[in-house]
Amino acid sequence: MKYLIDTNIFLFALEDPTRISKKALRILEDTTNDLFLSHASLWEISIKLSIGKLKFQRGLEKTMDLGMEKLGLQILPIRSAHIYKVSDLPFHHNDPFDRLIISQCLVEKLPILSSDKIFSKYKVSGIFR
Repeated sequence: MKYLIDTNIFLFALEDPTRISKKALRILEDTTNDLFLSHASLWEISIKLSIGKLKFQRGLEKTMDLGMEKLGLQILPIRSAHIYKVSDLPFHHNDPFDRLIISQCLVEKLPILSSDKIFSKYKVSGIFR
């Protein structure tokens, strides 16, 4: 099965896996799943690091590379269709990164792993805990 991993699940997996539900952990650990991380997550993490909301002892690039390898993640590039789909989304929240990630799920027909319960308000399948 294919899944898009939300930024928060990626960060929890690196820093505090106890914050991830058992169901989501099983999905992350199942090597038969194809797991994706959006370019939007990389962008979001870079911004949070630059404004001091995140700190990585090994630096951004090394932490991201190790995390991606550890979880067996592939990058999901941002395509024009993803950006266009954002304009159709209801405003359940205003976070531009989350809105782009939801848009990618809808366009690519990917379920999402996220601890953000607001995601469940969109017409996207996934695990929201």
